[in-house]
Amino acid sequence: MTGRMDTLLKLIVVAAILSASASVSYYYLRYLPQRDAKLDAERAEETARANARERLNQALSDADRRAAEQQQAAEKESAQLRYRTCVKSALDLYDSDWKKQCQRINAIISGYYKKCIAQGFAKDVCSSTHATVSDSSCELPHEIAVSLKSALDEARDRCLEESKAGLH
Repeated sequence: MTGRMDTLLKLIVVAAILSASASVSYYYLRYLPQRDAKLDAERAEETARANARERLNQALSDADRRAAEQQQAAEKESAQLRYRTCVKSALDLYDSDWKKQCQRINAIISGYYKKCIAQGFAKDVCSSTHATVSDSSCELPHEIAVSLKSALDEARDRCLEESKAGLH
């Protein structure tokens, strides 16, 4: 009976060793490679997601930068337009004031002309000494011309200051 027990014991030991080696083999040959493949796939997927987030953030950053640049360009163009409009308004006011001063002087000259005619002088004599001029060829007295030019220069300076300050 001991011989059978020894054989049975040997068979049990062999079976246990085979079972253990099968488990170890399964673990190293089947389970670990599958787990590693799954982990590799998860890492690759996470890397792909991270790269996609990075590209998206970069695209958004580029879009934000382009939008900011476009905004700055629009603001600059708007400031230039406001400046040009301000200067044009100053020139228009200068031209209008010049014309008003010419009209005022022509009204005075016209009064002198009427007095000249009323005093009995001939029209050609009165015309030669009291002739009115058109607004386009009107020359103002120096003091008035300087005053109008000074006002124009001040208005231009104000336009420039407002443009630099971002006002208007």
